[in-house]
Amino acid sequence: MSFTELTDLVIVVRGGAGELPPPGTVFSGTVGETLEDAAAYVPHGTIRFTTIGAILAGGGSVTLKPEMTRSGRINERHVNVIEGSSPSTFSDPLPNPVPKKDRIQ
Repeated sequence: MSFTELTDLVIVVRGGAGELPPPGTVFSGTVGETLEDAAAYVPHGTIRFTTIGAILAGGGSVTLKPEMTRSGRINERHVNVIEGSSPSTFSDPLPNPVPKKDRIQ
């Protein structure tokens, strides 16, 4: 399924427990209609999330950029994210609500 509607209410997920990059730095994320939808496209057990609208309101950007996963599958939900303001609009880290077997690898 192709996903191309990058509206303000679309959820953006960043995988991993590490610190977020500073404002103005490009980093990877995934998008979806719901938290679970977006979280299924990261392999990580820990995620952070926000919305496209919150990123844009802070002066940032979200660009759809499909890429190949380590397992050789195209992740059509991959996006490049740049946050334009500090503090970040992303949530604190939380467990990925999608079981590992159901996440992209």
